Amino acid sequence: MAICGKCGAKFRKGKNICPKCGAAVNVPEAAGPTNAEEQFDLGNNYYNGEGVPQDYEKAVYWYAKAAEQGYVYAQFNLAYFYEMGQGVPQDFEKAAYWYAKAAEQGHDGAQCTLGFFYEMGQGVPKDYEKAAYWFSKAAEQGHDMARKNLKILVETANWGTAEPTDAAGQPDSGDNEGQGVPQEYENDVNWLSEAAEQGNADAQFNLANCYGTGEGVPMDRDKAMYWYAKATEQGHVGAKTMLTALKAIGIMFE
Repeated sequence: MAICGKCGAKFRKGKNICPKCGAAVNVPEAAGPTNAEEQFDLGNNYYNGEGVPQDYEKAVYWYAKAAEQGYVYAQFNLAYFYEMGQGVPQDFEKAAYWYAKAAEQGHDGAQCTLGFFYEMGQGVPKDYEKAAYWFSKAAEQGHDMARKNLKILVETANWGTAEPTDAAGQPDSGDNEGQGVPQEYENDVNWLSEAAEQGNADAQFNLANCYGTGEGVPMDRDKAMYWYAKATEQGHVGAKTMLTALKAIGIMFE
């Protein structure tokens, strides 16, 4: 039996990756490079069979070593291997974890894929706002697929009612009179319009959704952007996400 030095899990010898935490194990440091870029290159060599026999498990091992040192390209490759089940058992949660690590460092491909994971609920809880956020981050860098995915998401997602928030963007305790939208009024444009004019951030968000999708009113992107902006001014997180997303796909608010 072997023991993972990171999480303490016990498993059969001969494995290069801990099946519990995904840490690289069992290969002595002296057997290869310690520099992250060189580890990544060695992982590529094993993946492509360049200078060494092709071995996906060893490729994953060296990608993991480099990823743990924060090497963004190794983090992306490791995520992909977990997503596809190549060299390791397929694990969408670990794929999402490493895509997130790479996305946080600005890797546009990881940002786009992480947005897809959030849209589909793959390896992470389904969350359209986070999907829109990561699609928009990639779209801002010129990632064409992310821009297309974002446009589809904005036009088709069922956003529902946002959680009431206070002026700081925190969940509303219920002390602020008038916040929140009763379920029966979620798509009642007349009620939403009146509540939005009175400063109800959730009503402003839902009204923007109505104008953005044509639900109960003619589709009007300018009015959608206006009400998203109004709700954003009050710290509404969902509205802020949508405003950023819409700007990222070229629908600019004047």
